[in-house]
Amino acid sequence: MNWYALHVRSHFEFRVQESLDGLDLEQFAPHQTFKSRFGKGGVARRPILPGYVFARLDLEQHHVPVLRITGVVHVIGFGPDPEAIPDCEIEALQALVASGRALRREAYEPTLGDEVEISCGLYAGYQGIVTIIRGECRLKVSIHSLRITVSAEVDAASVKPVKRVA
Repeated sequence: MNWYALHVRSHFEFRVQESLDGLDLEQFAPHQTFKSRFGKGGVARRPILPGYVFARLDLEQHHVPVLRITGVVHVIGFGPDPEAIPDCEIEALQALVASGRALRREAYEPTLGDEVEISCGLYAGYQGIVTIIRGECRLKVSIHSLRITVSAEVDAASVKPVKRVA
């Protein structure tokens, strides 16, 4: 069984977590606890990654039952197939949460050599490899689908990572 990320509806992270628990599936909804401003000094939970719950699944056996859980939108992947998450990445995230330190979600930042797809603008849908990074917000991407060596400068916020083929 592998770890998968489930995209869930807003504010459904903990309900989905409980439903997965009811199916006897290992799950992880990274959250932090804090003192509630309301009530009598109670404690509340806040998701670190709103909209995501991780579950260890055998896709052949659990894919459909998991998709039937209220609040689950889909199992995340690149393209039509769900993408397994390496155990070491989940273990690292669990260790960060267990540390008790304040955590925050960071935006994806492409790095040199990353395979990316441009998600908006003139070159939307094209894939390439990050070749040059300028400052914090700009990068150059080689557009391979044109079958010529052409580079386009695009905004870093308009790219998303592409599954690497091993």
